[in-house]
Amino acid sequence: SAGLFQHQLASLRAMTAVENPQKNREQKQQREFGCVRGGILGDAPGLGKTVTMLALISSTAGIRTVNPPEFWNALSIKDGWNLLRINEASRASILQTVKPLRNWIYDNYSKQSPISKSYRDFEIHISPPYRHKHQFPTIDDFQRYVIQQSNGAL
Repeated sequence: SAGLFQHQLASLRAMTAVENPQKNREQKQQREFGCVRGGILGDAPGLGKTVTMLALISSTAGIRTVNPPEFWNALSIKDGWNLLRINEASRASILQTVKPLRNWIYDNYSKQSPISKSYRDFEIHISPPYRHKHQFPTIDDFQRYVIQQSNGAL
């Protein structure tokens, strides 16, 4: 194979340095989430920008992106869920969230169909306030229930 030309190799080295910064050859620099990456390859027409970009993509394939640091407080999420569970005003927000599912069901099934009736029961069940302690004690329980119902139980 012919490989890359010198100008393509120079562009590839520069772009690789931006994508994968290194302190030195032995020790990789830790990237932070959100740090600027990318750029513009402004070579003249016909100099092989596509081949250069494919070389960059293949050289960075398999390198995992940097996950953002946790910015939420798990305790406040739990407290918020416990407040939502007993708040009647939350009903409107939750029903608004599942509105696309409701619209799809009502558009595709008659109101008297078993699926529509099952969906109405589902809406009643997931709508706060939750009067029983065992009904969705955590947000994970609520999420599991909605996913389970969405995957075919309706």
